[in-house]
Amino acid sequence: MRAAEEAIKAESTEWVDIIDGIQEAHIAAAREVVKVRAIFDEFRVEVERECEGLRGFLGAAQVSFIYLFIHSFRYAIDRGLEG
Repeated sequence: MRAAEEAIKAESTEWVDIIDGIQEAHIAAAREVVKVRAIFDEFRVEVERECEGLRGFLGAAQVSFIYLFIHSFRYAIDRGLEG
């Protein structure tokens, strides 16, 4: 949730760090409990894939939010609705 909240902030890149932290924490936890290397490797790949998908989704959401904000602002200015 924190990553999503950060992604809607125009200049924020903190959401990437949050996802990276989640990824690292999940992999570290699995490293401690999963003793079969093949299972750990499969888990690691899946976590990396999921986190990469989340980065892509939130990156697109950030761009979409900025686009919507800019166009809404321009609409308001064009119609004398600012302030």
